Amino acid sequence: DALYPKQVAYRNRTVDEAYLRKHLKTKYGYIRWFWDAKKYNPSKKTYVWSDDAKKAIAYRPANDAHGMMKEKMLELERRGLNVKCGFLMPYHDALIFEMPAKGMERCIELIRNVMEAPDPLLKNSVCPEGLSVKVDVKIGSNLGKEAMKKWETVKKNSASSYIIFASF
Repeated sequence: DALYPKQVAYRNRTVDEAYLRKHLKTKYGYIRWFWDAKKYNPSKKTYVWSDDAKKAIAYRPANDAHGMMKEKMLELERRGLNVKCGFLMPYHDALIFEMPAKGMERCIELIRNVMEAPDPLLKNSVCPEGLSVKVDVKIGSNLGKEAMKKWETVKKNSASSYIIFASF
C-alpha cells in the first residue's frame, strides 16, 4: 500500500462513501446499493471492511467499462453501422459482427473510429479528453479461438467472416 497511496486513498474513500450513503452512483448514472460496506468489530472497537467493501471498490471501474461499451453500441446504432456492418451481438468485452468481404475494410474502419473515440464522461487529469481504449480486431470463418486471426495479418485475403472488436 505504501507504493500506491492514491489507490489506497481511492479505496478508503469509496468504502466510506458506500458505508455512509449505502449506495454508489457512477458517471453513467447507475446506482448499486451496499448495505454493509463496514461492520463493527467489538474486539477492535472499530468499524472494519465487510465483504461489501471489496464489491464497492470494484463497482465503479467495472461499471465504467459497461457504460462505455453501451455508449459505443448506441453510437454505432445512431450512425446506422449496426445494420450496415452486420452487428450480431455483444459478448463480454467485445462486439461481434458478421459481414461480407465487400465493404469489410470500410466497416472495420468506421467501427474502429467509434470504438476508439474518447468517452467524454470519463475525463480526468490522466485523460483530459476522455478515456480512449484501443480495440483489437480479429476475423475468422467462425468464432472459435483457433479460427480468429488479427485483422492486420489477413485483411487482403478476407472473405465473408465474423469480426470481433474487443477492447474493454
